[in-house]
Amino acid sequence: ISVGRNVVFGVNANDDIFYRAGITGENPKGTQWVVVGGKLSQIDVDGNSVWGRNSAYKVFNLHTSCKGDPTLSSWEQYGTKLARVAVGKLGVYAVSGNDDIFTWKAGSTVWSQISGKLKDISVGGTKIWGVNSADSIFYKTLTGNWVSVGGKLKQISVSGKDHVWGVNSADSIFRRSGNSWKNIGGKLKCVSVGEAGVWGVNSNDDIFYRLGTYGDVDGDGTGWKHIGGKLKWISSGRDIVFGVNSNDYIYFRQGISKNNPLGTNWVQVGGRLSQIDTDNLNVWGVNSNFDAFSLTFTIPAAIPQLSGWKFITNRFKRVAVGEGGTWAIGAEDSIHYKVGNQWKYFDGKLKDISVGGTKIWGVNSADSIFYKTLTGNWVSVGGKLKQISVSGKDHVWGVNSADNIYRRSGNGWRNIAGKLKCVSVG
Repeated sequence: ISVGRNVVFGVNANDDIFYRAGITGENPKGTQWVVVGGKLSQIDVDGNSVWGRNSAYKVFNLHTSCKGDPTLSSWEQYGTKLARVAVGKLGVYAVSGNDDIFTWKAGSTVWSQISGKLKDISVGGTKIWGVNSADSIFYKTLTGNWVSVGGKLKQISVSGKDHVWGVNSADSIFRRSGNSWKNIGGKLKCVSVGEAGVWGVNSNDDIFYRLGTYGDVDGDGTGWKHIGGKLKWISSGRDIVFGVNSNDYIYFRQGISKNNPLGTNWVQVGGRLSQIDTDNLNVWGVNSNFDAFSLTFTIPAAIPQLSGWKFITNRFKRVAVGEGGTWAIGAEDSIHYKVGNQWKYFDGKLKDISVGGTKIWGVNSADSIFYKTLTGNWVSVGGKLKQISVSGKDHVWGVNSADNIYRRSGNGWRNIAGKLKCVSVG
């Protein structure tokens, strides 16, 4: 539950959202609970701004005057859901389920959207290539605009040497040759070109390598060689090939070299991804929840586990809003502050956070209590609380592990009769 200006928002055990209608100075209890469309597992309100996160740790924001019943369509989602991710010499790019295009800058905490709409994307040495929902083909340089290219492809791949391969809606295979597309014999639903050569999978998830393409050569190759195993998506890197199967299990091809371009065997990688892309020693992928991950590996490759993957998009278990801005707590108790369209990391670890008029308050995993000003450092405060709330006038309430209720009074805590597992002041 969270208290705002003449309104209280809360979520129940089923993540249904409610607000208390009719709260005034004359009737502080309000009149009734009104259901709000959507599902959230945690919520915070300040004035007319409401923030919350759902069970998938996606963050939403709602601006409302509380006139009429808001629905989830009114909420703005923060944290981009991604359908495809691609990595190359020009960086990391991705497309969302809505075909929006994003790029990830090193050291950033958010995906930056760029112009255009694509359903698939691939990053080369000097150009980024992609196809849209109509199977139209486009490319761009790092600083240029999208340029339309003749032909139709449903999926596309470009190597670090800017060799481009793709497949169309009939699973026919094409290679870019000069200013046109050359048909290559065979049928594939997905193709990938890189230093390890051209690899692909067909509609039956059978795996194939294109003989004579190792080293990212500029040529057609000599024929397709069936490789044991089943994969639904594949990506060719430098002396390594990554792929995922129909159950989203991750594999890489071990033993690939100039003398043995077919490699020796498939090795399973910890975790699950639904799509994957590799360039040299970097691997990026998205899972079935459309979250992005990255991994750096070495050659010869050891067997990486999911603990080695770096989670890229923001997922928060707590979000709080107040005069001091919008703050959030990550899944591992990391602290974040929203600046414009980006989330900035702050030092410290907290499991709960609340934003007041001049201070931000929080408690950590040991129930220790802290506060800070917007520009200051965290200051430890005596006492133990499991959950805390601060108002716009900096009045602080909280509850401890025994559900005892406390109010901040001067430099101490005053026990308030009753038992609560969560308290909110506003």
